[in-house]
Amino acid sequence: MLAEHRPLPYTVAMTDATGPKNSSPVREFAAAIIFLTRIPIRLSGDWPEDLNQRALVWFPIVGALIGAAGGLLYWGLFLLGLP
Repeated sequence: MLAEHRPLPYTVAMTDATGPKNSSPVREFAAAIIFLTRIPIRLSGDWPEDLNQRALVWFPIVGALIGAAGGLLYWGLFLLGLP
């Protein structure tokens, strides 16, 4: 018996490009903050499957903000004479 030829389902990347966008940039930014820090942020509604993938766009920006906050903290403590 030969296997039936079935069309392959769309991958997550393809549905991301062709499907409706379920999340806003604010939710994506919040998801990136939640993933990269321990800051507890509540998101209303459900957590769509592709929200983590959409949040990847914000990782460099959130990482830069985390680095800037750490740098400002270090600079402030340095000005106070603390090691």
